[in-house]
Amino acid sequence: MKKIMYLILTVALVLTTYAVAYADETLSKLTLNDALKKAFNSSITLKNDQTDIEKTKELFDDASSSLRYNPVDISFNPSDTNFFSNYYNAEFNRRKAIKKYDNDRRQLIVDVTTAYYNVIQNQKQLEAAKVAYERSQIKLLQAKAKNDIGLITKADLAAAEAQVATDKASMVDCQSKLDSAYADLNKLMGISLGERYQLVDLPKAEKQEIDVDAKVNMAADVSYEMWNAKEAANLADKIKLFQRLYDVGDYNAAEAANTALDTKDNLRKQARALCFSINSLYEKNNQLLEQIEQFKESLKVAKAQYEAGMTTKDTVLNAEYALKSAEAGQLQAAAAYEVAVASLERLTGELPTDIESLNKKTTQK
Repeated sequence: MKKIMYLILTVALVLTTYAVAYADETLSKLTLNDALKKAFNSSITLKNDQTDIEKTKELFDDASSSLRYNPVDISFNPSDTNFFSNYYNAEFNRRKAIKKYDNDRRQLIVDVTTAYYNVIQNQKQLEAAKVAYERSQIKLLQAKAKNDIGLITKADLAAAEAQVATDKASMVDCQSKLDSAYADLNKLMGISLGERYQLVDLPKAEKQEIDVDAKVNMAADVSYEMWNAKEAANLADKIKLFQRLYDVGDYNAAEAANTALDTKDNLRKQARALCFSINSLYEKNNQLLEQIEQFKESLKVAKAQYEAGMTTKDTVLNAEYALKSAEAGQLQAAAAYEVAVASLERLTGELPTDIESLNKKTTQK
């Protein structure tokens, strides 16, 4: 009877695995490049940015005309000098809108890359969770058989049952995280949250030679955040003359200057952390790749021993779980590496703002 139950369980698990694999193969394939194209075409943020560019240009043209056709100068009273204040604000907002559009396109590349790889990571984690659940079910059957002949206690049997429940809950949690990861990616691409694709581009941690000090200085000099803070400080210094209370203008200018300095320090810290993270993730990825090769060999040995009747199925599943877990960890490290590189390049302005340029840059690596 025990053999029949074991056979039924094994067949059921095999059929389930085959059904999932077949379902994956029937899905339409989606490259990271395809995902980026969909996101660029559907992004509400980018559409609003384009509208804002047109709006701020119109407001700037209007402010320029008002200043051109009204005979005022900075010696006039505050109501007259508002023309200068409006002009400087409009000119800043026009340039800011253009800068923001470029930055948002770079950020979208980072966000889509992150979401795309999150799906792949969660898929691998779900695979590992399914192996763990299958293993605990087999161990439960073994525990029941041992309990029937008095080899283990009821407490041991209860522990095996609890492990099945734990592994099942973990599997359900992994499935939930995978669904959420798909939803995040689909939202960025502007498609139905329930739609599914077969993602085909795996993350790779390709060696990057990084001059930490150079990258930190670039981020603190050319990033959108730094540009925005510096230009806001320059604007506050320009328009302080037009405040009704002169001291208030000085206060505003001082606050903006302090904000710019604080922004610069934060950017230096952020860029430095990314540089160190990139180096660390590269080493971690390589370490996990070596472990994967070891676990592959261990799985081969376990399967050979099982086919020869020298070990049990749960030993094979132990080896398979170790391999799946290492693969999930490696994907996570490689994905974090790519995202960290893209995030650093966004800060330094090296990340392209369009897909064509991004593809050329990737090809040249």
